[in-house]
Amino acid sequence: MFNFISITFVITIKNIYFCLLNQLCKGMKKTQVSQWTSAFSLMFIFFVSCGDTAKDEVTVANITTNYGNIEFVLLDETPLHKQNFAKMCADSFYNDVLFHRVIENFMIQAGDANTRGVAAGEQYEEAEGEYTIKQEILPQFFHVRGAVAAARLGDAENSERASSFSHFYLVHGKNSAIIEPLLTEKAGILPEDIRSRYAKDGGAPHLDGAYTIFGYVVEGMDVVDKIAAVETAEADRPVENVIIKNITLTERDKSHYENSDIYKLFK
Repeated sequence: MFNFISITFVITIKNIYFCLLNQLCKGMKKTQVSQWTSAFSLMFIFFVSCGDTAKDEVTVANITTNYGNIEFVLLDETPLHKQNFAKMCADSFYNDVLFHRVIENFMIQAGDANTRGVAAGEQYEEAEGEYTIKQEILPQFFHVRGAVAAARLGDAENSERASSFSHFYLVHGKNSAIIEPLLTEKAGILPEDIRSRYAKDGGAPHLDGAYTIFGYVVEGMDVVDKIAAVETAEADRPVENVIIKNITLTERDKSHYENSDIYKLFK
């Protein structure tokens, strides 16, 4: 499917094409009209094909940690979150920030600026959120293992379910037995492929429809497993620091992930 930019590009080129062709063909003989029509048609096809290259690429975030690298694809369907995350990465906001909350079989969370440079076991005051992002909670995305979502304040304080500008979490969810009762409760509601994914790999189905999912891990779930398994202390904080060294964004051809089960599941 064309994205908005591609559609605009094609419509613009089409209008220019017919306008120029109309002007050029005025007063021409039929043979000349045929020649010019063929030439402009080839030009139109060329420009359309160039404008459509964007659909073949995805934006990938590479999280470099002291436990290894994690890659996740940013969803085009959540543009506000995608743009905000890209800005945060460009500003090096996440450099040296900790995964400060880790719950095995559930999720690992990062994004508090005040964890930057804090020694293991040292107390810190949670940073206040500078702003929030309008929720982009979409029914086609689920909290299966590998989902990347924005953290937020609870409904009591945040009825609109607006997202934190910086906090995000990666769903671990390796133990599917934990969520079996919930899957039974949701029988007939969840799409069969999603229910099967939850039953196989676990996840956090109780969060579906309540938090904005803006990406999915496509490489490095073994690193998520390592982080999820670390020893934790009070408030689910790792005893030894789990550090985000940096997060960089790249554009990558979709074909790179053609063998990724989770990418195919949502694309």
